[in-house]
Amino acid sequence: MSTNHLEIVPLQLLHSLGTVPIFGGPHKKVELTVYNTTATWSKYNYSWREEPIYDYYETNKWRFPLLKSITYETDLVASVDKKDIIILLWAMREAVYDAIEGRTYSWREGMSEELREIICSEVLKELLPVVSALERVEDLKNTKVLLTSTRFKTPLSAIASYLMWKVRKLPDANLLVDSCIVERNYRSVIAEELGVRTADVLSTPVWGNLGGTMLMDPTAARVSGYQGAIEAPKALSYFWPLLEVYSNAQKLQIDFSVDAPRRANYMEMLEGSRCCSLLVAEHAVELLQRWYGTYKYKHQNEEGDAVSVGVFFAADKKTSEDSTQEDTTDIPGFVIVTPVFFKPDGSFQAVNQNSREEIAVIVKKATFEITEFLDCLKRNFDADLGISHEAKAPEPPNPYKVDSSLFITSNRLTEGSEEYNEESEEEEEEQKEESTDEKPAEGEQEQESPDAEVEQ
Repeated sequence: MSTNHLEIVPLQLLHSLGTVPIFGGPHKKVELTVYNTTATWSKYNYSWREEPIYDYYETNKWRFPLLKSITYETDLVASVDKKDIIILLWAMREAVYDAIEGRTYSWREGMSEELREIICSEVLKELLPVVSALERVEDLKNTKVLLTSTRFKTPLSAIASYLMWKVRKLPDANLLVDSCIVERNYRSVIAEELGVRTADVLSTPVWGNLGGTMLMDPTAARVSGYQGAIEAPKALSYFWPLLEVYSNAQKLQIDFSVDAPRRANYMEMLEGSRCCSLLVAEHAVELLQRWYGTYKYKHQNEEGDAVSVGVFFAADKKTSEDSTQEDTTDIPGFVIVTPVFFKPDGSFQAVNQNSREEIAVIVKKATFEITEFLDCLKRNFDADLGISHEAKAPEPPNPYKVDSSLFITSNRLTEGSEEYNEESEEEEEEQKEESTDEKPAEGEQEQESPDAEVEQ
């Protein structure tokens, strides 16, 4: 499915689905159904039309051994009914982005109400048909929904939250939001800082609101074959945590963490808000492999790394005394980007470090931003949307008990920062003692004052 996604070339997604096994085994092929919205059928969107895709598929059928068939569907309900996977390639119309670029977008203060109304109107225009089609499907228990985009400022967390609020029959674990557009920018910042390739930065955990406030965890980032402060072999299969590369917990914890979001925003402004369409297609298929438990690790130590995706966190429900009544709540929950561990069976468990104050602050701010976005939808477009600012934000789950680099590097960071603080305190005490020893008495100070004036 596509909602006016001019940047993602469907041929690249077709190539990834036709060459990479998702369901496991060479005999399980993919039956691809394509649906275009009315906005997609523009004169500039030639690559999404039926004729070019059919011609390309028939000519290069031998190149896609895992692709069984391609079907164009004009009925939206038929395109989502009885499907194993639904991929929403999301982006807003160019006219909307022109309106957005003409207004101030502050990463510190958030977007203005006028800008939020423009985005909400576009989201509702394209998303309501999808919502109504999913509501008409009888069973969604075996349907997985994946949202992705090439746009850095696309509010995917808010869009996915609205989708989950409206389509209650879709299970919480059946929705994922791809965050490769954010990871790409942060990996570029790390690569620029270390003087390596962006491809050498292999793991960059992020938290927050996709399309809003995000936080990168540099303590868990992993770099391949780094030749900096730590001497590492040239083999690409060798990894170093970013903390060991820096060898300075204070710099990584404060200086780089504060500077990285600013540099990522600056690079996004210079290079544009689009992400490579081939990267999005390959990363979407990789997530589907992890989701179905067919992903094969490409590098050493990759098994211990978490993958940052947007998942749905349900809010705390208000249980009633009557067990026959269902639990009620003012707010179902939010879709927050967080690192997750995928199990061999395809299920996943979100990672959370409750002891880290900055992560709790980011999650709280992300829920507030999404609530503002959905409140604008309710106030101006969808009055039936149940939302209340007084509702509790969802509590992140407990950490998944895995001996992973995420926890190891975080512990190292804590230990390194404590050592740094102890050393700094000892140095300050030594300086104070030296200053008190060298300080002359009052009488001596008065006698030596003329000589001091001469020296000055």
